[in-house]
Amino acid sequence: MMTSAVLQNQEIHKETVHIGRRKDFGKRICELNESISRRAYEIFERKGKTHGHDIEDWFEAQAELLAPLHGDFVEEEFSLKWRAEIDDFHAKDLEVHVEPHRLVVLGRKVADKFHGHPASAIHESQGKEIYRVVDLPMEVDPFMVTANIQNGMLEVFMLKAANPRERMWRAAAA
Repeated sequence: MMTSAVLQNQEIHKETVHIGRRKDFGKRICELNESISRRAYEIFERKGKTHGHDIEDWFEAQAELLAPLHGDFVEEEFSLKWRAEIDDFHAKDLEVHVEPHRLVVLGRKVADKFHGHPASAIHESQGKEIYRVVDLPMEVDPFMVTANIQNGMLEVFMLKAANPRERMWRAAAA
C-alpha cells in the first residue's frame, strides 16, 4: 500500500516538454513518412500486389509504426488546452510544435534490448513513435505555449491569438 506522501509526490511530478522545432524536426518527419511508405509497400506485396487498397495499406502501416494519440480540447476565455493520454512516453521523448492553426506532436520512445552482457555496446532499438498533427479550432499565439506531462497526461496550454481590435488597443496602451 502506498503512503500518502508517495501519492503526493507522484501527483506533483511534472515534466516540461520541448516546444518548437529542433534542428532534425523536418528530417524526422521525412524519415517517418519513408518508414510508413516502405511498410505500406511491404503490406501491398504481402497481399499479392493487389491494386486499389493503397489507403488501407497506408493506414495499416501507420497503425503498426505509430502509437495512437487521441486528445481533447478545453477552451477557456483566453486560452486553449489540448490534453492527451501519453502512456510510457516522457518529456525527453517528445517535441511539441505550435503554429497559429496547427499543433504537431512528435515523439520517439525507444526501448533498448541488449544482446549478451548489458555493458556491451551491441543493442537493438525497438519502439513506436508518435506523429500527430492536430488542426486547432481557433488561432493561437505560437509564442505563448507550454507543454507538460503529469500523471501520464500530456497537456499543451496555448494562449488564443488576440483579435485585431485587441492588438490595436494593446499597442495604443503601450
